[in-house]
Amino acid sequence: MIINDNIHFLYICVYFFPVPRVVQRIQAVPVSGDPQSLSLGCQFTAVFTDYTVTWTRDGTVLAEIKRSAGDESRVCLTITKASNKDLGKYRCSLLCSHGSVILDYLLTYEVLSDIVILANPQKNITAAPTELVGEEEDVKCSCLLFKEDFLSEQYFDKNQPASLVTEKEHFGEGMHRRAFRTRLKAGMVPVFTQGHHCVLKVHNAISYGTQNNEELVQKNYNLAVEECHVQNTAREYIKVWTAVAQTQDAFGEVPEIIPIYLVHRPSNDIPYATLEEELMGEFVKYSVRDGKEINLKRNDSEAGQKCCTFQHWVYHKTEGNLLVTDMQGVGMRLTDVGIATCKKGYKGFKGNCATSFIDQFKALHLCNKYCEILGLKSLQPKPKKTVVPKPKPTQPVTKTKKTIGPTLKSKS
Repeated sequence: MIINDNIHFLYICVYFFPVPRVVQRIQAVPVSGDPQSLSLGCQFTAVFTDYTVTWTRDGTVLAEIKRSAGDESRVCLTITKASNKDLGKYRCSLLCSHGSVILDYLLTYEVLSDIVILANPQKNITAAPTELVGEEEDVKCSCLLFKEDFLSEQYFDKNQPASLVTEKEHFGEGMHRRAFRTRLKAGMVPVFTQGHHCVLKVHNAISYGTQNNEELVQKNYNLAVEECHVQNTAREYIKVWTAVAQTQDAFGEVPEIIPIYLVHRPSNDIPYATLEEELMGEFVKYSVRDGKEINLKRNDSEAGQKCCTFQHWVYHKTEGNLLVTDMQGVGMRLTDVGIATCKKGYKGFKGNCATSFIDQFKALHLCNKYCEILGLKSLQPKPKKTVVPKPKPTQPVTKTKKTIGPTLKSKS
């Protein structure tokens, strides 16, 4: 029967292709007949149910497109009268009952000026990002990959050659690392595009001149590798959590932890570092160890509450043995995260933060509305009800009856 054949075909599609796939990543192209506009487009395949495609820029929703099962035509976003105000990070998200796919694209001034005839070039040039001044170096980048059990099955992919131009002076410094602005000149495709603004992070505990000291070079390598393992493992956890959160319509947008890459710099005195995309905007530290957003007044924001909910979910999923901490970033995009594990580690994985972070989170975390949406139970013990002792029943007083009768007089 035709119906049965169709059902059988659909079953095969769902079984073998449970998640939609990317045919073409996001590309910027001119709009025919309109020299002042451009179009961003990408293409998906293996979409066997109705689905929704959402375009956003820096977290703001620009368009939402509903499509029917089997419609695999290109998905496009047209930017009319494009100018420097349209520069930034664009995201195309596909969501269906079988899963989701997310693609990112950084629209730079270089790409914009190549495609669009700007209405006021001089004005746009002055508003464009300043050219980064620094020394160019050839490096090798490696991506951390995961197998099914991402905690215990991690390995670095083969090195990819790339060229970076890095500023001499760092723009940020933490307890352990210095951050340098850098720009990708070549390589790392399709992870980054040419001209992509990135951040190179170098451990400041490693003194200059380490290249001739094998022990310090090994320490330098180990610290950079640890950073990659921690942040990318946290990223794997948030991917799993995203699939859970997206089953609840009320949850809305889900935070993302950006990936970081191991960099070998053969010509540099400090030969190992990490590379990541530069997040543009106000950098906020959301939550560390108590599941409460950190800011001046400790006010709750949507991103901050969702970060705390993610911490709670990981704590619950690992039965209190692992906690993603140091939740910080720009908007819903996070970086520089840490992981705390129990003293013995968790399934062979050891974090880079103290075990006490887990204890403090358990003691101090207060659930918010997003914890409730995901059905997470409070970590705080329920207050014991004070039992008021029941009053003892009073014994009824038995009254002695007086006998009334004739009075006997004694004989005289």
